[in-house]
Amino acid sequence: MICRMRVLAVCLVLALIGVWGCVGTANAQEEIVQLTLTERLGTERTGEVVTTGVPLPEGLIEDAGELTLADANGQPIPADIRPVIHWPDGSVKWVHLYFSADCAAEGTTEVSLVRGRRAQPEGLTVEDGAETITVTTGPVRFVVRKTGFNLIDQAWIDPEGRGRFDDANQLIAPHQGGLLVASDDNDYWAHQDNEVEVEIEEQGPMHVVIRAEGAHRNADGDKMIDFIVRIYAYANSPKVRIVHTALNRQGDRPDSIPVQAMHIELPTSQRGGQVRIDDDKVAASLSDEQPEAFAYAFRTSPTGRAMAYSPGEQEDIEPGNDVSRMESLKGRLSWGRDGGPGGMVAGIRWFWQMHPKSIEANNDGTLTFGLVPRRHEDPVLFYTGVARTHDLMLAMLGPGGSEKADGHFAALEQPLRAFAPTRWYCRDTRAFGDLAEANEELYEERYLDAMNKFDSDFQTSYQNCIENTNSRTRNRNTHDSYGLLEWGDGYHWSLRRDDTSPANLMWNGNYYGFPHMMGMQWARTGHPGYFRMFKTHARHVADVHLVHYDPNPQWIGANRYCPPPEHVRIHRSSNPDQNPVFVSPTFNHHKAESFFENWYLLADHRMLDAIDEVGGYIMRYRNADRDRSQPRGPGNLMMTLAQLCEFHGYPDEWMNRYRQAFEANLPHRPRFNFQLGFWLEGVVRYYETTGDERALDRIQTYCDEIMEDNEHTDSRRAIAFALLYAETGEEKYRDFAAASVQRTSPQRWKDFGSVFRSGMFVSFWLTEEGAREAGRAND
Repeated sequence: MICRMRVLAVCLVLALIGVWGCVGTANAQEEIVQLTLTERLGTERTGEVVTTGVPLPEGLIEDAGELTLADANGQPIPADIRPVIHWPDGSVKWVHLYFSADCAAEGTTEVSLVRGRRAQPEGLTVEDGAETITVTTGPVRFVVRKTGFNLIDQAWIDPEGRGRFDDANQLIAPHQGGLLVASDDNDYWAHQDNEVEVEIEEQGPMHVVIRAEGAHRNADGDKMIDFIVRIYAYANSPKVRIVHTALNRQGDRPDSIPVQAMHIELPTSQRGGQVRIDDDKVAASLSDEQPEAFAYAFRTSPTGRAMAYSPGEQEDIEPGNDVSRMESLKGRLSWGRDGGPGGMVAGIRWFWQMHPKSIEANNDGTLTFGLVPRRHEDPVLFYTGVARTHDLMLAMLGPGGSEKADGHFAALEQPLRAFAPTRWYCRDTRAFGDLAEANEELYEERYLDAMNKFDSDFQTSYQNCIENTNSRTRNRNTHDSYGLLEWGDGYHWSLRRDDTSPANLMWNGNYYGFPHMMGMQWARTGHPGYFRMFKTHARHVADVHLVHYDPNPQWIGANRYCPPPEHVRIHRSSNPDQNPVFVSPTFNHHKAESFFENWYLLADHRMLDAIDEVGGYIMRYRNADRDRSQPRGPGNLMMTLAQLCEFHGYPDEWMNRYRQAFEANLPHRPRFNFQLGFWLEGVVRYYETTGDERALDRIQTYCDEIMEDNEHTDSRRAIAFALLYAETGEEKYRDFAAASVQRTSPQRWKDFGSVFRSGMFVSFWLTEEGAREAGRAND
């Protein structure tokens, strides 16, 4: 199959180059693909740094240095363009783009990826010293301390653009603040950890990523919660983006840490001035006559209580579940003062969803991001092995700059992305596999009803999930899907009636690769809601459902059971308090494909941590490669190994591990239950990666048996029939693939990822183009 696909890829690339060459001649450039930025929040964007991954067809680009960006007039745009992974033939498969763009409120901006001479960005300098890293973006300079890490140790602004970063323009002076965790009435600071590792993780002319990993410690050196923090800075931008991950990597498996506070505290030179919260109303006017004055937004309670306080003014939303009112409380704070050293805009993404949260300004100049606010009444329990990631933003501005808070915050809450047409992700590049976009004109008439039903049932299932996110009643208990650990998952069931204690509530755990499925359907449709679910749920799996620590280090990188009470328990009885915290030692509940897709498409560096943990676990633990009673486990393993082989560049180490996983199943016959579809999908991915004919034989044996008894078919197995059609050209397999896809029905939460996840990979083979390709392959 590998040879067949490479021949077809070359034909495709030559055809596409012919088309692109015509476009390129008109513009004196060779246009590869046009990308569209769409503004959806109703906020004008100016100079926003855009980060996006773009796939390329096999055989087209040998060196990413051949590529540049051009605006609508064909003029080069300064950009970083970085290769991410390669096709088996060595050509570039994905690139990451970093560039600056403007976009009108609710408007669009067009750029093009072209072959041409690249315009290099200017303005960013990075000095990596023995004790500090100093970054100058143009309007901002800041220092990160390697010893005594306190996030940003010093910062200056250059409001006049003269390159003057002096004492008069210093916004943050050396301090002993930064990252704080409070537990059992003790404070633990990151700057008290002498073993924090601080490094430049990625750097280009447009951007730099600084990564710090360590622990919070008290004055005696006792540890409390680990952290991984990434600081992003961009050329000519006043914004610093912060991605903060807290991880409980201590204790025994049943243990939890009661977190009373998780803060980032930055003492600034800002004194007094006006503080605006959320909707640009003046929440407080801080002055020297009010040394204790403060302003903050505070979101708490899973039942819908949200509060915003300031001296003399407060807004209090009573308990209820008024989602529209909760959505109005954003995690944005702007702070400015005429004649002072400038101003700032700070924000926390997904503020009201990931409660409890606060963002606070105090008259002594302290800016506080309350990831778990100290003012929250009840501690938040962090179980051993659990993590949680937050996205934050700090824009350091000149006088009056904080008046542009809307644009700065919008870039955090819903960043602009440069997306290609759906055809590019599907038929043009095949970067995600055998997908065809959701366009009725593509499909042969006899298969149109099957794909229309699939897409319609998918949309209905998605809408069910949206409705159940806000509120759901199961077993006479009502709960929503918002909270520090809940966000990115769905409330599934209650073990006992009329009991709303956390240990009684079960969560879906993103069953069966739910975020992967949402991402693939987004690629086919361009639906923005599918995209939002893809990115938020991938983050949840990487943080909450992946095991980041266990007293037995062998289990790091494994998954939790699904559906889990309290995110980490297994429901073995009706008494949730006795149900143990559980690590799934097999791959039955394994779901890591979205980590890779999130990295390729969004350049989310947090996914690199998760990929490293998953890969380490797969290399260490080989006792679950086969499982006849639950074939979903070996299937999930083989799907992830396909991604790992590609991610690492197909080295012998990973290819040998992949063969071992497949060969462990050769002597055994998986059972004919609903899980067989996952096993078949895994074998399909193995065959596509290796070309091993033994895999094709196994697939054909099972599919022939399934066809003899229609009771055994469902949409989960459709991908296997599609592969057989591609390889043999026999219409019976194509017809059965279409019939299998048509056996979908609208779902709620748990089974959504199971029923729909592989059916979409049939779509290409139901098109006329797919029929032509299968025919050429079998001539």
